[in-house]
Amino acid sequence: MSHPISPISAIVNENYSQLAMQLDQAKSGQSLHIHEIPSQLKANLIRLGICEGDKVFCSSKIPGGPVVLQKDLQEIAIGNSYAKLIKVEQCKS
Repeated sequence: MSHPISPISAIVNENYSQLAMQLDQAKSGQSLHIHEIPSQLKANLIRLGICEGDKVFCSSKIPGGPVVLQKDLQEIAIGNSYAKLIKVEQCKS
């Protein structure tokens, strides 16, 4: 049994899909909001101080290589294969 999608839900989902991207698509200099971390990565990223809902800064991005995120006073390099699994949104401000 399928449930109809309300017009408001459709708009919210459409806006989210336009804003959301994988971390490996981020560009150097962008401020990002961590939206979703897959369960297999959550524990490791929590140990490094990165959680869903956090605001981070992409300090560098090497094509096909790691994404370097800055949060507070630390920088964390996340490998490209893991970055493809993490969903982020660009911060508006």
